[in-house]
Amino acid sequence: MQTGSLTDYVEVQKRGVVQASDGSGDRVTDYVTEFAVWADIQGVNVSGFIAARANQFKLSHRIVVRFNDVPHGIQWKDYRLLCEGEIYKILGALPDNRSGKEWITLTCESGSAVWPEQP
Repeated sequence: MQTGSLTDYVEVQKRGVVQASDGSGDRVTDYVTEFAVWADIQGVNVSGFIAARANQFKLSHRIVVRFNDVPHGIQWKDYRLLCEGEIYKILGALPDNRSGKEWITLTCESGSAVWPEQP
């Protein structure tokens, strides 16, 4: 993959406790941007499915990022991605098939159905 193909600015977010933006001073649970990366977002065939244990997840996107742009040892299941208002749920992370230290392909799903309200 060519670095020039990373044309999508993606925020990598993690759920955390932050101060409410309404001025009340309350602490609320929300997603907070931990870091941002340039990525290549690729849509995949809607009918493509991947299995994760006993559950079936619909794979809708593959998002490729540079290995060196992310913190070492990141646990991708704790994060989500945000790009131009679209939220992507990370299903899994796959290293590149050469050295495993050039690219990471994130298998993701997106759409309103992937984010049920959580307390």
